[in-house]
Amino acid sequence: MEFNTDAIISDANRLPWSRAPPFECGGASLVLLGVMSVLPHRVRFAQRMYAAQAVGCVRHVFVVGARFNASEAGPAPLLVTDEDEVVTASHMRRHSTINSRIGTWRKLASFMRFAAAAPEPYVARADDDVFVSLPLLIQYAHRMSVLGLARVYAGVFEWFNFRESSLEAVGFGYNYGTSVHTGKRHGCRADAPPHECSGPYPFAKGPLLLMSAALVRDMVSSAPFRTYAAASGGVVHDDVVLGVSVAKRPSVTYLRIRRNAWHDRTQRTYDSARLLAAHKIPWDCVARVAATLPPSGAPRGAPRGAPGGPSRAAYSRHACRPMRLPNLANASLCVLESRWNLTPTPVRCEGRFRPFHVA
Repeated sequence: MEFNTDAIISDANRLPWSRAPPFECGGASLVLLGVMSVLPHRVRFAQRMYAAQAVGCVRHVFVVGARFNASEAGPAPLLVTDEDEVVTASHMRRHSTINSRIGTWRKLASFMRFAAAAPEPYVARADDDVFVSLPLLIQYAHRMSVLGLARVYAGVFEWFNFRESSLEAVGFGYNYGTSVHTGKRHGCRADAPPHECSGPYPFAKGPLLLMSAALVRDMVSSAPFRTYAAASGGVVHDDVVLGVSVAKRPSVTYLRIRRNAWHDRTQRTYDSARLLAAHKIPWDCVARVAATLPPSGAPRGAPRGAPGGPSRAAYSRHACRPMRLPNLANASLCVLESRWNLTPTPVRCEGRFRPFHVA
Protein backbone atom coordinates (compact mmCIF):
# COMPACT_ATOMS: atom_id res chain seq x y z
CA MET A 1 0.00 0.00 0.00
CA GLU A 2 1.26 3.50 -0.80
CA PHE A 3 1.34 6.58 1.45
CA ASN A 4 -2.43 7.12 1.02
CA THR A 5 -3.38 9.99 3.27
CA ASP A 6 -6.87 10.35 1.77
CA ALA A 7 -7.82 6.81 2.80
CA ILE A 8 -6.56 7.17 6.35
CA ILE A 9 -8.16 10.61 6.77
CA SER A 10 -11.41 8.97 5.72
CA ASP A 11 -10.81 6.34 8.43
CA ALA A 12 -10.31 9.08 11.03
CA ASN A 13 -13.37 11.05 9.91
CA ARG A 14 -15.58 8.07 10.68
CA LEU A 15 -14.33 7.91 14.27
CA PRO A 16 -15.94 9.80 17.17
CA TRP A 17 -13.96 12.40 19.08
CA SER A 18 -12.63 11.13 22.41
CA ARG A 19 -12.09 13.44 25.36
CA ALA A 20 -8.46 13.51 26.48
CA PRO A 21 -8.19 14.24 30.22
CA PRO A 22 -5.83 16.88 31.63
CA PHE A 23 -2.24 15.87 32.23
CA GLU A 24 0.80 17.31 34.02
CA CYS A 25 4.34 17.76 32.81
CA GLY A 26 5.70 16.93 36.24
CA GLY A 27 7.95 19.97 36.52
CA ALA A 28 9.79 19.32 33.25
CA SER A 29 9.21 20.42 29.68
CA LEU A 30 7.63 17.99 27.23
CA VAL A 31 8.68 19.60 23.94
CA LEU A 32 11.90 21.31 22.81
CA LEU A 33 10.98 23.80 20.08
CA GLY A 34 13.75 25.07 17.79
CA VAL A 35 12.83 28.21 15.84
CA MET A 36 15.00 28.81 12.77
CA SER A 37 15.83 32.49 12.31
CA VAL A 38 18.26 34.96 10.76
CA LEU A 39 16.69 38.36 11.47
CA PRO A 40 16.77 39.91 14.98
CA HIS A 41 13.47 41.78 14.62
CA ARG A 42 11.67 38.54 13.82
CA VAL A 43 13.25 36.90 16.89
CA ARG A 44 12.00 39.77 19.07
CA PHE A 45 8.47 39.40 17.77
CA ALA A 46 8.40 35.61 18.01
CA GLN A 47 9.75 35.76 21.56
CA ARG A 48 6.85 38.03 22.54
CA MET A 49 4.43 35.69 20.76
CA TYR A 50 5.60 32.64 22.74
CA ALA A 51 5.83 34.55 26.03
CA ALA A 52 2.27 35.85 25.58
CA GLN A 53 0.91 32.30 25.52
CA ALA A 54 2.27 31.77 29.04
CA VAL A 55 2.53 27.99 28.91
CA GLY A 56 4.92 25.58 30.49
CA CYS A 57 5.81 22.16 29.10
CA VAL A 58 7.58 23.77 26.09
CA ARG A 59 11.17 25.04 26.02
CA HIS A 60 11.99 27.09 22.94
CA VAL A 61 15.29 28.28 21.49
CA PHE A 62 16.01 30.41 18.43
CA VAL A 63 18.52 28.68 16.16
CA VAL A 64 20.84 31.27 14.61
CA GLY A 65 24.21 31.49 12.87
CA ALA A 66 27.56 32.52 14.32
CA ARG A 67 27.30 36.09 12.95
CA PHE A 68 23.77 36.72 14.20
CA ASN A 69 23.48 40.10 15.96
CA ALA A 70 22.32 38.88 19.38
CA SER A 71 22.32 42.38 20.87
CA GLU A 72 19.38 43.31 18.62
CA ALA A 73 17.35 40.21 19.44
CA GLY A 74 16.45 41.13 23.01
CA PRO A 75 16.20 38.63 25.88
CA ALA A 76 15.48 35.61 23.65
CA PRO A 77 17.01 32.16 24.28
CA LEU A 78 19.50 31.56 21.45
CA LEU A 79 21.22 28.45 20.16
CA VAL A 80 24.19 29.90 18.27
CA THR A 81 25.53 27.42 15.73
CA ASP A 82 28.91 27.38 14.02
CA GLU A 83 27.32 28.15 10.68
CA ASP A 84 28.69 31.44 9.32
CA GLU A 85 25.42 32.48 7.72
CA VAL A 86 24.50 36.06 6.88
CA VAL A 87 21.22 36.88 5.15
CA THR A 88 20.69 40.53 4.32
CA ALA A 89 17.41 42.37 4.37
CA SER A 90 17.75 43.04 0.63
CA HIS A 91 17.97 39.28 -0.01
CA MET A 92 14.85 38.68 2.05
CA ARG A 93 12.98 41.44 0.23
CA ARG A 94 13.82 39.84 -3.11
CA HIS A 95 13.17 36.24 -2.09
CA SER A 96 11.06 36.47 1.11
CA THR A 97 12.67 33.23 2.25
CA ILE A 98 15.94 31.65 3.34
CA ASN A 99 15.02 28.22 2.02
CA SER A 100 17.35 26.23 -0.24
CA ARG A 101 20.51 27.45 1.50
CA ILE A 102 23.18 25.07 2.77
CA GLY A 103 23.50 27.23 5.90
CA THR A 104 19.86 26.63 6.81
CA TRP A 105 20.38 22.87 6.61
CA ARG A 106 23.54 23.06 8.71
CA LYS A 107 21.73 25.07 11.35
CA LEU A 108 18.92 22.52 11.40
CA ALA A 109 21.47 19.69 11.69
CA SER A 110 23.12 21.51 14.61
CA PHE A 111 19.76 21.88 16.33
CA MET A 112 18.99 18.18 15.86
CA ARG A 113 22.32 17.25 17.48
CA PHE A 114 21.51 19.64 20.33
CA ALA A 115 18.03 18.10 20.69
CA ALA A 116 19.44 14.57 20.76
CA ALA A 117 21.21 15.44 24.03
CA ALA A 118 18.26 17.36 25.52
CA PRO A 119 15.93 15.88 28.15
CA GLU A 120 12.64 16.61 26.36
CA PRO A 121 10.92 13.52 24.88
CA TYR A 122 9.66 15.46 21.83
CA VAL A 123 11.38 17.86 19.45
CA ALA A 124 9.72 20.45 17.20
CA ARG A 125 11.16 22.65 14.47
CA ALA A 126 9.48 25.86 13.29
CA ASP A 127 10.21 28.98 11.29
CA ASP A 128 10.17 32.45 12.84
CA ASP A 129 7.25 33.57 10.64
CA VAL A 130 4.90 30.87 11.96
CA PHE A 131 2.35 31.22 14.73
CA VAL A 132 2.47 28.04 16.84
CA SER A 133 -0.23 27.28 19.38
CA LEU A 134 1.88 26.01 22.27
CA PRO A 135 -1.10 24.58 24.21
CA LEU A 136 -2.14 22.50 21.20
CA LEU A 137 1.47 21.53 20.43
CA ILE A 138 1.61 20.08 23.95
CA GLN A 139 -1.62 18.17 23.33
CA TYR A 140 -0.30 16.64 20.11
CA ALA A 141 2.91 15.53 21.82
CA HIS A 142 1.00 14.15 24.80
CA ARG A 143 -1.37 12.17 22.57
CA MET A 144 1.59 10.68 20.71
CA SER A 145 2.96 9.52 24.05
CA VAL A 146 -0.39 8.04 25.12
CA LEU A 147 -0.67 6.20 21.80
CA GLY A 148 2.80 4.71 22.29
CA LEU A 149 4.28 6.27 19.14
CA ALA A 150 7.94 5.97 20.15
CA ARG A 151 9.51 6.72 16.74
CA VAL A 152 7.23 9.38 15.28
CA TYR A 153 7.77 12.01 12.57
CA ALA A 154 4.79 14.38 12.37
CA GLY A 155 3.73 17.18 10.08
CA VAL A 156 2.20 17.91 6.68
CA PHE A 157 3.96 15.73 4.10
CA GLU A 158 4.99 16.24 0.51
CA TRP A 159 7.44 14.25 -1.63
CA PHE A 160 10.77 14.64 -3.41
CA ASN A 161 13.33 12.38 -5.03
CA PHE A 162 16.91 12.85 -3.86
CA ARG A 163 20.47 12.90 -5.20
CA GLU A 164 22.73 12.02 -2.27
CA SER A 165 25.92 13.21 -3.96
CA SER A 166 24.69 16.82 -4.11
CA LEU A 167 21.75 16.80 -1.62
CA GLU A 168 19.62 17.90 -4.56
CA ALA A 169 15.85 17.46 -4.41
CA VAL A 170 14.13 16.74 -7.74
CA GLY A 171 10.86 15.24 -8.89
CA PHE A 172 8.44 16.97 -6.52
CA GLY A 173 4.97 15.64 -5.82
CA TYR A 174 2.14 16.44 -3.42
CA ASN A 175 1.70 12.66 -3.13
CA TYR A 176 3.70 9.48 -3.67
CA GLY A 177 2.34 8.65 -7.12
CA THR A 178 2.97 12.11 -8.57
CA SER A 179 6.52 12.14 -7.23
CA VAL A 180 7.22 8.72 -8.77
CA HIS A 181 6.09 10.10 -12.13
CA THR A 182 8.06 13.36 -11.96
CA GLY A 183 11.11 11.56 -10.59
CA LYS A 184 11.30 9.36 -13.68
CA ARG A 185 12.07 12.48 -15.73
CA HIS A 186 15.28 12.79 -13.70
CA GLY A 187 16.15 9.11 -13.88
CA CYS A 188 15.15 8.48 -10.26
CA ARG A 189 14.04 5.07 -9.01
CA ALA A 190 13.43 3.39 -5.67
CA ASP A 191 16.28 0.88 -5.99
CA ALA A 192 18.92 3.33 -7.21
CA PRO A 193 22.40 3.16 -5.59
CA PRO A 194 23.39 6.05 -3.27
CA HIS A 195 25.34 8.00 -5.92
CA GLU A 196 22.29 8.11 -8.21
CA CYS A 197 18.81 9.63 -7.79
CA SER A 198 16.55 7.60 -5.53
CA GLY A 199 13.09 8.04 -4.11
CA PRO A 200 10.58 9.33 -3.68
CA TYR A 201 10.80 10.23 0.02
CA PRO A 202 8.18 11.94 2.20
CA PHE A 203 9.24 15.04 4.10
CA ALA A 204 7.40 17.08 6.73
CA LYS A 205 7.21 20.69 5.59
CA GLY A 206 9.49 23.07 7.45
CA PRO A 207 7.11 25.69 8.93
CA LEU A 208 6.32 23.20 11.73
CA LEU A 209 7.23 19.56 12.29
CA LEU A 210 7.39 17.36 15.38
CA MET A 211 9.54 14.31 16.14
CA SER A 212 10.07 11.99 19.07
CA ALA A 213 13.47 12.41 20.72
CA ALA A 214 14.08 8.66 20.37
CA LEU A 215 13.91 9.00 16.59
CA VAL A 216 16.07 12.14 16.66
CA ARG A 217 18.80 10.35 18.62
CA ASP A 218 18.73 7.38 16.25
CA MET A 219 18.83 9.66 13.20
CA VAL A 220 21.72 11.89 14.27
CA SER A 221 23.89 8.86 15.08
CA SER A 222 23.30 7.34 11.63
CA ALA A 223 25.86 7.41 8.82
CA PRO A 224 23.53 9.12 6.27
CA PHE A 225 22.78 12.03 8.61
CA ARG A 226 26.45 12.54 9.46
CA THR A 227 27.29 12.54 5.74
CA TYR A 228 24.58 15.04 4.88
CA ALA A 229 25.48 17.31 7.82
CA ALA A 230 29.09 17.54 6.58
CA ALA A 231 28.10 18.50 3.01
CA SER A 232 28.95 21.88 1.54
CA GLY A 233 27.64 24.08 -1.26
CA GLY A 234 24.71 23.65 -3.57
CA VAL A 235 20.98 24.33 -3.40
CA VAL A 236 19.68 22.39 -0.40
CA HIS A 237 16.14 22.05 0.92
CA ASP A 238 16.69 21.49 4.64
CA ASP A 239 13.29 19.88 5.30
CA VAL A 240 13.83 17.44 2.42
CA VAL A 241 17.27 16.39 3.67
CA LEU A 242 15.78 15.87 7.13
CA GLY A 243 13.01 13.76 5.61
CA VAL A 244 15.51 11.57 3.75
CA SER A 245 17.55 11.19 6.96
CA VAL A 246 14.40 9.96 8.71
CA ALA A 247 13.49 7.63 5.84
CA LYS A 248 16.86 5.88 6.20
CA ARG A 249 15.82 4.71 9.68
CA PRO A 250 13.53 1.70 10.25
CA SER A 251 10.13 1.46 11.93
CA VAL A 252 9.12 5.12 11.70
CA THR A 253 5.53 6.24 12.26
CA TYR A 254 4.65 9.05 9.86
CA LEU A 255 1.97 11.10 11.56
CA ARG A 256 -0.10 13.30 9.28
CA ILE A 257 -1.42 16.55 10.75
CA ARG A 258 -4.56 17.82 9.04
CA ARG A 259 -4.26 20.95 6.95
CA ASN A 260 -7.25 22.46 8.71
CA ALA A 261 -4.96 22.67 11.78
CA TRP A 262 -1.71 23.48 9.93
CA HIS A 263 -2.00 26.43 7.54
CA ASP A 264 0.81 27.13 5.08
CA ARG A 265 -0.60 30.34 3.62
CA THR A 266 -2.35 33.37 5.04
CA GLN A 267 -6.03 32.70 5.74
CA ARG A 268 -8.88 35.10 6.26
CA THR A 269 -10.32 33.12 9.16
CA TYR A 270 -8.62 30.74 11.58
CA ASP A 271 -10.45 28.27 13.82
CA SER A 272 -8.40 28.61 17.01
CA ALA A 273 -10.13 25.58 18.53
CA ARG A 274 -8.06 23.37 16.22
CA LEU A 275 -5.29 25.72 15.01
CA LEU A 276 -1.82 24.26 15.59
CA ALA A 277 0.28 26.36 13.21
CA ALA A 278 -0.27 29.28 10.83
CA HIS A 279 2.51 30.19 8.39
CA LYS A 280 2.76 33.85 7.35
CA ILE A 281 -0.14 34.95 9.52
CA PRO A 282 -0.53 38.76 9.54
CA TRP A 283 1.52 40.02 12.49
CA ASP A 284 -1.30 42.12 13.91
CA CYS A 285 -3.55 39.03 14.03
CA VAL A 286 -1.21 36.99 16.25
CA ALA A 287 -2.40 38.62 19.48
CA ARG A 288 -6.06 38.09 18.57
CA VAL A 289 -5.52 34.38 17.92
CA ALA A 290 -3.38 33.92 21.04
CA ALA A 291 -6.03 35.59 23.20
CA THR A 292 -8.51 32.82 22.32
CA LEU A 293 -6.21 29.98 23.42
CA PRO A 294 -6.76 28.28 26.77
CA PRO A 295 -4.06 28.46 29.45
CA SER A 296 -2.12 25.23 29.67
CA GLY A 297 0.81 23.62 31.38
CA ALA A 298 1.52 25.93 34.33
CA PRO A 299 0.21 25.48 37.87
CA ARG A 300 -2.23 28.06 39.20
CA GLY A 301 -0.37 31.00 40.71
CA ALA A 302 2.95 30.05 39.09
CA PRO A 303 5.08 32.64 37.27
CA ARG A 304 4.36 33.12 33.56
CA GLY A 305 5.89 30.32 31.54
CA ALA A 306 6.59 28.09 34.54
CA PRO A 307 6.77 24.37 33.66
CA GLY A 308 4.53 21.70 35.10
CA GLY A 309 0.94 21.86 36.26
CA PRO A 310 -2.25 20.49 34.70
CA SER A 311 -3.24 21.19 31.12
CA ARG A 312 -6.79 21.70 29.96
CA ALA A 313 -8.72 18.69 28.66
CA ALA A 314 -8.98 18.40 24.88
CA TYR A 315 -10.56 16.18 22.23
CA SER A 316 -8.73 13.93 19.79
CA ARG A 317 -9.11 11.11 17.30
CA HIS A 318 -6.63 9.09 15.27
CA ALA A 319 -6.30 6.26 12.76
CA CYS A 320 -3.25 4.22 11.63
CA ARG A 321 -2.35 1.89 8.77
CA PRO A 322 0.84 0.02 7.84
CA MET A 323 2.79 1.15 4.76
CA ARG A 324 4.73 -0.93 2.27
CA LEU A 325 6.98 1.31 0.22
CA PRO A 326 10.43 0.44 -1.16
CA ASN A 327 12.22 3.32 0.60
CA LEU A 328 10.50 3.02 4.00
CA ALA A 329 11.34 -0.01 6.12
CA ASN A 330 8.53 -1.23 8.41
CA ALA A 331 6.88 2.19 8.39
CA SER A 332 3.33 3.06 9.37
CA LEU A 333 1.07 6.02 8.67
CA CYS A 334 -1.22 7.69 11.20
CA VAL A 335 -3.51 10.70 11.24
CA LEU A 336 -4.03 12.56 14.50
CA GLU A 337 -6.38 15.44 15.24
CA SER A 338 -6.64 17.41 18.46
CA ARG A 339 -8.80 20.38 19.37
CA TRP A 340 -9.90 22.26 22.49
CA ASN A 341 -13.62 22.01 21.93
CA LEU A 342 -15.99 20.69 19.30
CA THR A 343 -17.45 24.13 18.61
CA PRO A 344 -15.42 26.23 16.14
CA THR A 345 -13.79 29.38 17.50
CA PRO A 346 -13.30 31.57 14.41
CA VAL A 347 -10.85 34.46 14.46
CA ARG A 348 -11.10 36.87 11.53
CA CYS A 349 -7.81 38.28 10.22
CA GLU A 350 -7.55 41.19 7.82
CA GLY A 351 -4.55 42.43 5.90
CA ARG A 352 -1.60 40.42 4.65
CA PHE A 353 1.69 39.12 5.92
CA ARG A 354 4.41 41.79 5.73
CA PRO A 355 7.78 40.26 6.71
CA PHE A 356 9.52 43.55 7.53
CA HIS A 357 6.76 45.42 9.32
CA VAL A 358 6.59 43.92 12.79
CA ALA A 359 4.81 45.71 15.60
